[in-house]
Amino acid sequence: MTEVQGELSAGVVSETRYYAWRWRGREAAIAYDVRGVGQTLLLLPAFSSISTRAELDRLAQGLAQRYRVITLDWLGFGESARPAWRSRPAIYQAMLQAFVRDVVPEVGGLVACGHSAGYALGLAAQGELAGLRAIALVAPTWRGPLPTAMGERRRVYGLLRWLVWSPLLGRGSMHSTLTLPFCGG
Repeated sequence: MTEVQGELSAGVVSETRYYAWRWRGREAAIAYDVRGVGQTLLLLPAFSSISTRAELDRLAQGLAQRYRVITLDWLGFGESARPAWRSRPAIYQAMLQAFVRDVVPEVGGLVACGHSAGYALGLAAQGELAGLRAIALVAPTWRGPLPTAMGERRRVYGLLRWLVWSPLLGRGSMHSTLTLPFCGG
């Protein structure tokens, strides 16, 4: 299934496609966008309850002036399927391996945001990316979750910033996101 979203800038068109990923006898649709021409770059959004490929749109638009850019939604995020499978790192690693093998075997560059960095590095370390010339690891993502989740309520951001920077709550919340259960250990 393909859906053309329209012209973004300077003639660059974004096309949404769906990859039918099969894992252990089950199938799930993985949404991804394709834009531009040239060497292929794969952009991986962060793992967050509100992260989608849309947070990479501005970067993808700019890169698509010179490259073919693929941006995906992870399984369970954005427009990708949300199967009733128990999420675990092995599923995401298998999904990424299959996606690269079947959709972008010629990937030359990889941009991985947030916790997706580990999956990107794992893929590269296994030798799955024969044509890979560069990896960029980005943390945190430049858009951030607040505008996505809350719209443009700027007054609330000041309070949230204060809470995040507070020694007890801020450090505690950051520590909780870096523990092994959260990161898949």
